[in-house]
Amino acid sequence: MLWSDRIFLGRGVRRNYRRIKWKIMHNIAQQGVFLLVLPMDRAGNPEIIPSPFLLQKNYPKEELCVIGLAESRPASFALLEQITAQMYEKTKTIDYYSFFELKRPNKN
Repeated sequence: MLWSDRIFLGRGVRRNYRRIKWKIMHNIAQQGVFLLVLPMDRAGNPEIIPSPFLLQKNYPKEELCVIGLAESRPASFALLEQITAQMYEKTKTIDYYSFFELKRPNKN
């Protein structure tokens, strides 16, 4: 799992960000935490994933790139809106990969 250096945090997770990240990376359930991740195919919008989904045995978490954490689903939508508005204001385009300066390796 890749974590962006320019990660956006909701109000409810700012204070405990490092602990939440550590628990997610070590497969400890985090009820009430939602991850904003980039789409795997470089097209479309980021996905909002409840953190308990990552505990599933066959969930492809190695391929995820986390760009935000929020404390609820409505907060994650507000955070996604904030990210998109800031990106458009700065770059005048909607390209999440270039905004977060990430390059996903090719699988071929």
